[in-house]
Amino acid sequence: MENCNFSLEKVKLIIDEIELNLKQNVGPVVNLINEDNSNFAEKTTLAKLLTAVEQVKSEEWILKKSSKKYVVQPVGNIGVVYDGNPYIFFYLCLKAIKTNNNITFFETREAHKIAKYIIDLVQKLTRNGGCKISVNTITKIRDTSKFDESIDKLICIGNRKTYTELKNYIDKEIIYSAYGTMSLYMDDKTLKDKLLEIDDYVFQNNISLELYTDESIDSVIDKINNCQEDFCSVIFTKDIDKASQFINKINSRMVFVNKNPFDEYKLKIDDCDLVKTKKIFI
Repeated sequence: MENCNFSLEKVKLIIDEIELNLKQNVGPVVNLINEDNSNFAEKTTLAKLLTAVEQVKSEEWILKKSSKKYVVQPVGNIGVVYDGNPYIFFYLCLKAIKTNNNITFFETREAHKIAKYIIDLVQKLTRNGGCKISVNTITKIRDTSKFDESIDKLICIGNRKTYTELKNYIDKEIIYSAYGTMSLYMDDKTLKDKLLEIDDYVFQNNISLELYTDESIDSVIDKINNCQEDFCSVIFTKDIDKASQFINKINSRMVFVNKNPFDEYKLKIDDCDLVKTKKIFI
């Protein structure tokens, strides 16, 4: 999908308008979010959605790099397999708008009401051409294969089992992120309050947490690395040698030492993964 009406300035205005709409319609939006929160495990907030807007704005605008000698084009049609989390949905909708792609979400449960609100809003603001958003409900992950021909690239958000299953059924490039998973090792019993704080966030946001306490640091590192959930690992310890070993040996993209991870814990998909580039020689 390449939209001849696409321009970065227009897209920036659309994203600004989406943000403004959410802020101006706080009552209706919060009501929809509260209805969703009564039906689903995670607890969405308007603040979390607005954070997604700021995040997308601050990340690289890859299409700025287009020139006569370096052409950057959208992938076309992006598919997303995820757990239905509205933050993920909203973030990736904005990324699709930003990179001039269409996007289709595959969910194994009923869609959130706030998602429908976002779809209607985006389609209204891009009615003259631009990002098309759709949601398909599937019974099993393998059902995604029915849409293989209509998808140019797939994004998988979640655990490694889902990603592995998708690779067996989908013959397309898959961008994988284990956002929504976390491994945590704590050997400092004095930090119980910090653990309760983290546990509350994990519950509210439906995150899969592997907690390790009464084990050796070597055993914990082996278990975490063998799980292959490489998104985020956390250690709370007063032992400098343990902290150093954890930093050097753990295979995670985000490693936190004696620090609450949720100040920085967020999904990030690079814009460069959502486009194709060509170098032109004339």
